[in-house]
Amino acid sequence: MLSERLVLGTAQAKPGYGVTIQSIQQESEFFSMLKVAKQLDIQWIDTAQNYGLAESWIGKNSEFHFQVASKIAIKGSDTAGLKKGVEQSAIELGRNQLRVVFAHDWEESNPHDRENFLSLQKDYSHLKFGASLYETSSLKDLLSSECVLPIVQIPFSVLNQSFLPLLENCKNLGIEVWARSIFLQGAIDYHSIRNPFKDHPDIIKLADSCKRDFVTPFQVATSFALSSSVDKFVIGFENANQLDEIVKLFNSPKVSANFGELASADPDLIDPRRWK
Repeated sequence: MLSERLVLGTAQAKPGYGVTIQSIQQESEFFSMLKVAKQLDIQWIDTAQNYGLAESWIGKNSEFHFQVASKIAIKGSDTAGLKKGVEQSAIELGRNQLRVVFAHDWEESNPHDRENFLSLQKDYSHLKFGASLYETSSLKDLLSSECVLPIVQIPFSVLNQSFLPLLENCKNLGIEVWARSIFLQGAIDYHSIRNPFKDHPDIIKLADSCKRDFVTPFQVATSFALSSSVDKFVIGFENANQLDEIVKLFNSPKVSANFGELASADPDLIDPRRWK
């Protein structure tokens, strides 16, 4: 079922994150979105310790019984400090909900930090431990290493196709792949007055392609995502209505496009670390 591939992203919990999407200021609105997500049969939530109030809000509404993936910082932390971080998230979220822990700063950490993080697997056998990545070189290193992580999260969209050639390798090694930034935090929407990239050449190219084919950039983005072997898609949102519309997009018929021609190589556009 498609709903099994969708993960509720919570980076917008107050104070929020991104280039075009507004933050969720009230717990009541967050509750409404959790309710809609459960009605839509979404089973997973993606969050992090530094996503504002997200972990706290999820924990306060634990009656929805989502399975949760969270992220912790590992740079400079010893094993005791990492265990404390995992326990802190588990307490905030409700111990029965936490299922996956990603290293949020894998690429800023050193080999010793990573070794400490991976050593947690023996103490938390009920959890999966993985890495949240931004660079293809990091995934290549993981694929060629002896210690293969069971799960990774990557930025992935019709404009950011850099990880596409590596997906088959992940599949062959049994690595579960979660994709985020499918819509580039709304930057693919050339109509949005809040979009600082609406005049970017690659956004204009996408817009021209959409106008020619009588489709929307969101239809193209979801069709590209679903054409890949990615296991799960983390979808962000501002409100309950928007979440409902996004899920409808994923359930709509796929559209045809020459996806390869739409890829961008501009890191200022496709790298979430550069979004302010």
